[in-house]
Amino acid sequence: MSWWRAILVTVIGKTCRNVSEAYALVTGLDPSILNIKARINGVEVQNCNSRDTIRDTAAYISYISQSVILEPGDILYAGTGRTQVDLSHGDIVEIEVEGI
Repeated sequence: MSWWRAILVTVIGKTCRNVSEAYALVTGLDPSILNIKARINGVEVQNCNSRDTIRDTAAYISYISQSVILEPGDILYAGTGRTQVDLSHGDIVEIEVEGI
């Protein structure tokens, strides 16, 4: 049995360390208010918002950058909380993030 969960992903664009939350994001999207939906075999199984995460994206980047140097291409995964659904072989999983 395997399971899935929609996640929000942040990709680092340049080398950084000790980043303040004020400078953590440069993007055309506000990652703190993104609607995230997931479907398995066409059936919606998750509908949440990125504001439901434990830390917002800027706080997450700032927190991690206090311990490690972030390099271009580094990927940070932030779970969305909510439901976990079991998958079966051959299931089709679709993730929709507002604005992307």
